[in-house]
Amino acid sequence: MNRLSATLIFIAALLSTEVLKSAVTRNGKVTANGKPTTTEALDSICRDLAGHKGEVRYYREAPKEEPHPIALKILDIIIRYKLPGRLSSKSDYSDAINQRGRVSQPC
Repeated sequence: MNRLSATLIFIAALLSTEVLKSAVTRNGKVTANGKPTTTEALDSICRDLAGHKGEVRYYREAPKEEPHPIALKILDIIIRYKLPGRLSSKSDYSDAINQRGRVSQPC
């Protein structure tokens, strides 16, 4: 395989990565890719996503407030399946919060 072929295969793999966009409202309502869901359904989605080496984008409404217990449960699910992910401070997932709590834009 030449270098160009290897590069194209790598780019195709990056573009085909499945991404789940999950959000939690301040009152504990959950969405997966913009559609209402339950934590049980999200668990199943994340299990499948892990099998496809996917990743998660996570947004929580009102991040300066105490998190709803459902928000913590979702983070536990993401961690359980060892899914790579990114926390966002915006509901459109256009930024990322780093390990120091700082926001970087754009993503």
